[in-house]
Amino acid sequence: MSNNDLVVLDIGSCTTRIGYGGGSETPELQFPTLLFEYQESLDTKKICKIANDKYSVGFERKLQNPSYLNKRLITPVVDGVVKEWKFYEKLVKYSFWNLLQPDKPKEEEKPKENNNNNNNNNNNEEDKIEEIDMTDVEDNKNESNNDNSGEKSLEKKSTIVVDDEEMKDKKNIKKSKNEEDNELSYSYLVQYDQKKLLLSDSVTNPRSNKELITQLIFEGQYPVYQFSLVDQGLLSLYGSGNTSGTVVHSGYETTYIMPFVEAQLQPEGMICLPFGGKTVSNYLTEILSNNPNHQNIGESVFPLPESVVHHIKKRFCTTALNYEEIIDKPLPKQQYKLSKGRGILSIGPERYNCAESLFDPYGILGTECIPIHEAINSSIHNCDIDKRDDLMNNIILSGGNTMFGGIEKRLEKELREISPNGYDKTTVTAIEDRNNLPYIGGSVLSSLTTFKNYWISKSEYDEYGPNVINQRRLIIS
Repeated sequence: MSNNDLVVLDIGSCTTRIGYGGGSETPELQFPTLLFEYQESLDTKKICKIANDKYSVGFERKLQNPSYLNKRLITPVVDGVVKEWKFYEKLVKYSFWNLLQPDKPKEEEKPKENNNNNNNNNNNEEDKIEEIDMTDVEDNKNESNNDNSGEKSLEKKSTIVVDDEEMKDKKNIKKSKNEEDNELSYSYLVQYDQKKLLLSDSVTNPRSNKELITQLIFEGQYPVYQFSLVDQGLLSLYGSGNTSGTVVHSGYETTYIMPFVEAQLQPEGMICLPFGGKTVSNYLTEILSNNPNHQNIGESVFPLPESVVHHIKKRFCTTALNYEEIIDKPLPKQQYKLSKGRGILSIGPERYNCAESLFDPYGILGTECIPIHEAINSSIHNCDIDKRDDLMNNIILSGGNTMFGGIEKRLEKELREISPNGYDKTTVTAIEDRNNLPYIGGSVLSSLTTFKNYWISKSEYDEYGPNVINQRRLIIS
């Protein structure tokens, strides 16, 4: 059950999620954390609809349109740290606008267009963004990322034919009613009912950035009367229903291992690994390009678009419980059909190599860092000896790069093999929506009565300034 007085905003390096608090497990709006800038032209003026300027937010499918070739991609958040403040603010405003659209104040609603205007709009239909149809996607129930070991799929040979034109789950994208309105203005935001806003934050974000975020929220045109900033690791912990445990958050660019005891980060055990979903996707792109078994593929197909690679990874890639045994066996080939007759990709060992890169980053990726299971073990053993049992027995996976099927079983196996006696009860938790875990944790935490002391009001901000966020926020380290 959602609470419309509470808004939860989770801005990651790859994906932005926003929704209401009260324990909701699914964000109302989800889109890529990127903007792109149109080149000024007669054609692009018709699609520059975000706040009446020449920037658009998210929705990667637009990037494939030839009309947008002259563009500049902007990623406001890198490794969890805000780098482009101007565009970060646009991202926040865009999120608020689309979330609150259903509750738009009646006095601000625009009159319906007359028939003449409607006719004109129909005449300009060719200039609008083409909506992609997903009717060519064929699901295969025998092939799933939820195979615990990744070995069952060897028993049957199956083929999946997928059109790559549209890789986004449309149910996760909620388009604004006025997305086609050239005069959309964010000035409406201040006229909505005031909300409490919980915003996720990276543990590596410096204190100065936290103050700038607080200043942006309270001095911008947002319907926010109370605000709180909470680290993503702690949100993942609460999202799993725990206050103690080891959070393994592997996102788009970085993997963090964060042990918590009674909601307090144990800083001596925190480890950062320099790889994430982006590294794995780049690797998958490379090995698919070098696969000689594709059918009717031209050189112009490679490198594959990132959205296609992401869809292949999501559809096919899984975790082998025993990688050496599986990779030595003849593997049935899976097929991925590209749209517009561009050929058929053949996918074999690649479906296991992606997840294996987490357990052997040097051998698979050529990245000089320790495997994820060794990093978890080191993290826990860097903590006090009397805390290790609880930390080892409650390992929580979070982030999109942990979505490989069977990864929790493989982690338990590897940890038990390298850990000393006494850790036979090692337990790894991987909930189905772990890519949304920080958002889920924010939705839970924001509705707790015990969290009321961590909300910062506008009057407190006016009295103490932006530094109040570092004095009153939920400190975890």
